[in-house]
Amino acid sequence: MPHPSSAKAITFSLSEAEYVTYTGFVIRRQERLVPSGRRWLSAIVVPLALGALLMAASALRDEVGQAEFGLMLLIGTIGYLGGFFGLRFEITQDYARRRVATFRADPSNRELRGVALRDDGLEYASASITVHYSYRGFTDVELTHDFILPWTSSASAVLVPIRCFASRSEAEAFAYDLRRRIGAARAVRATNTNPNQWQ
Repeated sequence: MPHPSSAKAITFSLSEAEYVTYTGFVIRRQERLVPSGRRWLSAIVVPLALGALLMAASALRDEVGQAEFGLMLLIGTIGYLGGFFGLRFEITQDYARRRVATFRADPSNRELRGVALRDDGLEYASASITVHYSYRGFTDVELTHDFILPWTSSASAVLVPIRCFASRSEAEAFAYDLRRRIGAARAVRATNTNPNQWQ
């Protein structure tokens, strides 16, 4: 099935909201690679420990104390979980504020940027820096609602806003073209490193 041809070069200025969204993608991607089960363990262990302590306390009291056990456990668990999730929310909000401050503190974040698909790699340029990425250096190309994200590692991607394209289909064509070039570069590398290529 033929695929629409992609634009080979685009230009854009990064907005504050896009920067914050992008850093959020980086955080979530790292969380997928590093399971967060241990961070949630305390949300389970502490209420269980609290329940055990309340059971022991009620066992030492009269029948009234035993009757109050369920209510005490419920109130204690709600109070703990409320504090747990409240703290996580505040940490998340504080980190978002720090990302906004980081964007505003660096004037280069507002510079006009250009992304171009060259024969030998992807070029990312602004007034202060030009970076050339080999196609075989990309690990993945993610297409979200707002961005095309060619990932170079778990913590870094070339940010390409979809709003820069005339349509969603044009953005998809750009991502398709990039994936095709990455696949071709990997195939060449695999051929060049094949120990049996001269046999």
